[in-house]
Amino acid sequence: MTLLHAQEKLVPDSYVSVLRENCLLTMQNLLSSTQTLFQIPSELKEDVEKVLQATSKEISHVAEHIKKLSTHHIIQEIYSHRGPCKIQIPCVSHYYWENVERIASPEFLPTVEDILHSRAKTSGVQTINFVIEKVHFEVVDVGGQRAERRKWLHCFDNVTAVLFLAAIDEYDMVLEEDENINRFDESLRLWSEISGSQYFKPLTWILFLNKSDSLQQKIQKQSLHTYFEDISEEDGKDFEKSTTYFSKKYEENFNGTALFYYHITCAINTDQCQKVFSAVRDTIILTAIDDVDFT
Repeated sequence: MTLLHAQEKLVPDSYVSVLRENCLLTMQNLLSSTQTLFQIPSELKEDVEKVLQATSKEISHVAEHIKKLSTHHIIQEIYSHRGPCKIQIPCVSHYYWENVERIASPEFLPTVEDILHSRAKTSGVQTINFVIEKVHFEVVDVGGQRAERRKWLHCFDNVTAVLFLAAIDEYDMVLEEDENINRFDESLRLWSEISGSQYFKPLTWILFLNKSDSLQQKIQKQSLHTYFEDISEEDGKDFEKSTTYFSKKYEENFNGTALFYYHITCAINTDQCQKVFSAVRDTIILTAIDDVDFT
């Protein structure tokens, strides 16, 4: 959203350290988890040791080791099963590793695509302001992690709509805070709980079923039926039927009194995001007009 509507404020230099940290930490997390689950091949032990000992400021010294590890068939196999293995790294990790030499370069200046792939947790409450066609929007971004949720409630006076972001590729992953809880189950529980709360119940809700690109890749390898018995093996490999399955789950668990709308999204696809946000903008404006008392 910041890229689309507040691009004049974008400072690529500020993402250099974020992307370098993303690149190194994702590989370190993969390797740390791998050591307890799998036998590291002897030919990789030196590379593993150097990467695990490095800091993000030293990434230029271990870039070749990250590249070597990321292209090894065993590491790739482990990465493809990161969800069931409870390895806490994002689905875009391969992007960092594929571009590690460029990211580690002293002359590195992030592109728009790099920035879209960067990952930084939302901590506390962040506000984004922008104007579209003379209409002022204020978006309040709050962290989804359990520890962040207690900071939300004071932010929701005079709210027109709630935008809820759900990663539909995380059905085979667990929470970082509690490895006994599935991420999709937690997202659905949170959606059900807060859509029915006194603060949010009467508001318009807009649901983003995000990371559709990652979902599409996953179901090509393994049907959703493996994780959800109420979808057939065949339907669980079909993208449209799989996204419909998820949208119905959220619909069944919606406890608000107003309408809710949903969009299938891929956050790194700027063209799609532009079209989706245009639709969202129109929905928010119409909702705001309906809320005005003209008497």
